[in-house]
Amino acid sequence: MSKIRCSYPWQGTFNSLQDAVVYLHKRSDLARYLPEIVLYNIEQRDMLRAMGMHAYIEYLKVKCPRLSSDTLAIDALLRLWEQIKHIANYDIQCYHIRDKFTVLGHTFHELKDLECHCSVKGKLSYGNFHVWRDKCQSLENIHIGKLFQSHMILNSDDWGDYQSYQNYIFRTQPITDGDMFAAKKMIDNHSFCLISENIPESMLPVLYYKGDGDYMLLATQKNITDKS
Repeated sequence: MSKIRCSYPWQGTFNSLQDAVVYLHKRSDLARYLPEIVLYNIEQRDMLRAMGMHAYIEYLKVKCPRLSSDTLAIDALLRLWEQIKHIANYDIQCYHIRDKFTVLGHTFHELKDLECHCSVKGKLSYGNFHVWRDKCQSLENIHIGKLFQSHMILNSDDWGDYQSYQNYIFRTQPITDGDMFAAKKMIDNHSFCLISENIPESMLPVLYYKGDGDYMLLATQKNITDKS
């Protein structure tokens, strides 16, 4: 069985869905993180896609009895379904930023491994999107573009520091300015996130990191993601 991952800051990786539900329920955080677990772990996405939300919730109640008493978590799933209405036919998996992950046949050792291979970068600043070429260590048959936007950290301990929302696109051919601008048009204006249930499959694979925390999202066509 695949591990369960989510962006919970104190512990985001669990050996099973049951472990995740019990841990988060005890901390009164299940309602906040269960929708994320369902959307961003491939096995759960597949079941939700096949069952629909109402049948999936009944499955969860049997699989994880602790959930039956957490009406806030169940309501959170129902609100999620009202918002997205479907699960796209591709995979979205949450990973730790130091996990190994595979894209288009190449295994990256962690998130930082991407940065030195980005041949094209695009920055959104004050409403303008600037694209430029960057020197990088080339990979055989894989080209990577990075789209990012700086934002201020709101944690009082780090007030005044900046990090950046980061989206990465991957191609088997050199990335054009058109590729970058097409990706930018698909990005959510609030979180600067390219990953959603409405990504054109031609744009996959896509990786997103919000700029802080230990977890990132990787969206790929089915049967391509390393599901470890």
